[in-house]
Amino acid sequence: MILTECSVFFAMFFAGSAAALLAAALLALGGASRIARAVFDFLTPLLVGAVFFFALYFSSGGAFRLYAVVAFFLGGGCVRLLLKKFSPHLKRSLFKLIVPIKSLETRVEKAFLPLAERLEKRREKRREKKEIRLAQKQERKGERALKKEKNREKKRLKRRLAAYRKRLCAKKTAKAATSPSAARVG
Repeated sequence: MILTECSVFFAMFFAGSAAALLAAALLALGGASRIARAVFDFLTPLLVGAVFFFALYFSSGGAFRLYAVVAFFLGGGCVRLLLKKFSPHLKRSLFKLIVPIKSLETRVEKAFLPLAERLEKRREKRREKKEIRLAQKQERKGERALKKEKNREKKRLKRRLAAYRKRLCAKKTAKAATSPSAARVG
């Protein structure tokens, strides 16, 4: 009987410790912006409560006991005290862990930055080629329009010349028909 009560107490103590660590992590994540803070302020009590009820259910079969609640809060309080005391050391340790990851991130960026630049240059060349093709197409369109206009002008000129020749020929035949020499010939 005492062994069961002790196991429930320690299970709830460790659950309280885990809940306090989770709350501290969520508090750190919520420091990014106001929206993140609001979201994590909403999620923290929900997750801590879920940890409490799951630990209570698995350790004591869901039977609510006052010493289980006390153990949960004691575990959370101990972790809070430890975090306050060791937070500078934890920050330095986390910083030592994160800095190599950030330097790796910058190395990866340096490796992929030329690739991104090459892709951007390729896109820019494609855009330029497309603009050149479009300008050439417009130019050809303009040339075609000029050519059509020249051809129309040539056709008009030919028609006018043909009409002029026809009138000239008609004048000659009319003149020849009315002239006295034409009467003698015919």
